[in-house]
Amino acid sequence: EYLGIDVLKEGYLLHLAKLALLAPLPKGWEIYKDDQGEPFYFHRQSAATSYRHPADDFFIKKVGQERESNNIDGPWEPWLDFVTKKGDKYWYNFKTEEKTKHEPLAVKQQSLNPKAPPALDASDAPAVGAISAAANLREALGPIPGSSAAEDAGDDED
Repeated sequence: EYLGIDVLKEGYLLHLAKLALLAPLPKGWEIYKDDQGEPFYFHRQSAATSYRHPADDFFIKKVGQERESNNIDGPWEPWLDFVTKKGDKYWYNFKTEEKTKHEPLAVKQQSLNPKAPPALDASDAPAVGAISAAANLREALGPIPGSSAAEDAGDDED
């Protein structure tokens, strides 16, 4: 359960998990690996360290807001789109473990639902930095079957 999202019951929140996994590091943060190979985050100026991505609190808040305003009727299929290392797009269903190259009908229908969650794009996410999204995705969601592997920190200066 990344960000506290139950992917089997809260498929309508998966877009937030994806944005969180792809979020760049806020300014001043760097990523390293510990002696066991686990990634951790380090803020050079404050010497703060964390095993959680510095932007996670922002996304946890967004998840809570979306849950509060949830008025989704019926089940929401837990499909999420991914891109292979070769650049091919595919969809994966966390409930059925189905994988497809074609956008599932359920995804199309859900996007047309007038009660669908509002789109949240990268401009809403904490900004600035660089991180390996693939490593975070693998960590947070575990290996994806069929994949080839699968508040701003402020104005601090480096």
